[in-house]
Amino acid sequence: MQLLNGRLILSPSDLNDHVECEHLTTLKRQVACGDRKRPHVPDEATDLLRRKGEQHEAAYLAELRAAGREVVDVRAADPWDFDTAARNTERAMRDGVDVIYQATFADGGWRGRADFLERVARPTTLGAWGYEPLDTKLARTEKPTYVLQLCFYSDGIARVQGEPPERMHVLLGIGERRTLRHDDFAAYFRRVRASFEAAVAGRRATEPYPVEHCGLCDFRGVCDEWWSQQDHLSLVANIRRDQTLRLADAGLTTLTHLATAPPDAPVDLAPHTFETLREQAELQRIRGTTGDLTWRLIPPEPGRGFALLPRASTGDIVFDIEGHPFWEPSRGLHFLLGLWTTEGREDAPVGYHAFWAHDRAEERRAFEALIDFFTERLARHPDMHVYHYGAYEPAAIKQLMSVYATREDAVDALLRRETFVNLLTVVRQALRAGVPSYSLKETEKLADFARKADVASGTRAVLEYERWMDDRAESRLEAIRVYNEEDCRATLALRDWLLRQRPASTPWPETAEQKEIDEETLAEREALRRALVDGTAEGSPRWLAGELLAYHRREARPVWWWSFARMQLSLDELFEDAESIARLERAGRARPDKQSM
Repeated sequence: MQLLNGRLILSPSDLNDHVECEHLTTLKRQVACGDRKRPHVPDEATDLLRRKGEQHEAAYLAELRAAGREVVDVRAADPWDFDTAARNTERAMRDGVDVIYQATFADGGWRGRADFLERVARPTTLGAWGYEPLDTKLARTEKPTYVLQLCFYSDGIARVQGEPPERMHVLLGIGERRTLRHDDFAAYFRRVRASFEAAVAGRRATEPYPVEHCGLCDFRGVCDEWWSQQDHLSLVANIRRDQTLRLADAGLTTLTHLATAPPDAPVDLAPHTFETLREQAELQRIRGTTGDLTWRLIPPEPGRGFALLPRASTGDIVFDIEGHPFWEPSRGLHFLLGLWTTEGREDAPVGYHAFWAHDRAEERRAFEALIDFFTERLARHPDMHVYHYGAYEPAAIKQLMSVYATREDAVDALLRRETFVNLLTVVRQALRAGVPSYSLKETEKLADFARKADVASGTRAVLEYERWMDDRAESRLEAIRVYNEEDCRATLALRDWLLRQRPASTPWPETAEQKEIDEETLAEREALRRALVDGTAEGSPRWLAGELLAYHRREARPVWWWSFARMQLSLDELFEDAESIARLERAGRARPDKQSM
């Protein structure tokens, strides 16, 4: 967004920002009009995403040229000269060039650039051809904002060729080309665009609210300061936006208001939900005013909270992964699988163990070594468990097992006996604490764990690994190792603290019954697979037949994973889960309709 000759110039990126956060539109308009300075906040993570996105786009451009496609770059010498670039774009379309790179459109107060326009065989006012837009995106799934950009480009194409394209395309980071029908989204685009233009013209007052886009926003510091000054309800840990609106309707507009509200305040929330939020706000207010980190136990539910925390075993392991999500556009790399063991042997003493991987082959070997380590340890310590914080570690295990089709039965055995224990689930279901969030960096303070590592977050670890990829300095890997070790030790400290707080009346979880594995059948199946795949080219019919032997079991696994994961959720967590139904209340009798049963 910029002010040019007294007129605000808008772009598809501005429209996307508005969809992500309406208040961002207000802030950008203030900057464009000179009422506010844009914060200059160096953000290496955002820069990394931008570079990876540019590399993905450049790779597709190189692929087109290598295939002999005629590609014309229509950008002007001055990158801000949109009018010249738009004229170049129209000329290239009328000339019928094969691919137009950085196609530019100027429509009144709007300016925008499409990554590519591709010629298709379709009669238009141009002749026997027309054009369809394609954008390259680093993401691995489509997003609504991509559709809005493509619809804007489609409108620009329609002004030149007389009608909009039938299709629009996104080339995702995974290398898949997703095709969308323009007419399916045109009405949605017109509605969102009209709403955005009205917001810009009307200067509607807005307030910031935390959204996913905050992590990429230059104005995050501005909003953080405003939330703090306002004592905003969004500061309450785990509160949802719809809940803040209902609380505000009842006159509870700040964290302090909520913390000091009577338990029977007339709020349009379920009593249990209101009490949860009220107590959370109270605990955070105590910490904010006294500095004391206090906590309270939640009334126990069968199979929840402390009931998920098993007895300590000398064979227990703490597990933490560091991964680079954009190592390749198609898939990230789990470059460090870190463990902390509480009992050792000659080749694996007590303490920290690291399994490193710097390419796909090493990632597979590290995964296999990790699962073998778990399996061997489980054989010596049948009561052992693997502790982690959050869902990332088990999800990564399942992903690596599926990608490499290796150690499948061993992973199944670990999952069936409930070897993995998510301490985040235990914490959230067992207690409430005066923390702004329930991330490990916050809850580890309950156990008085203090960090010393220079690398302070998973994002910083990714950036440090990216630098290592450039200079191969071993000191960078050591800094990541120290950070990962601290995560493991913090998780162990929290586990031990939770065991000390565990009510004596809480029953210990029972070890899951082990289903006997038919070793003979497994060996027979593996022998048949090897007979089919050994010595054959990957992807050949014979190789495919071998890999299909376990197809149906592999297909069924995600369904069971989904089911078992939700069995561990509380009612509140199920209510927040987009794929579950919880806390239904009868609203009355259904009225009979004619010819209905």
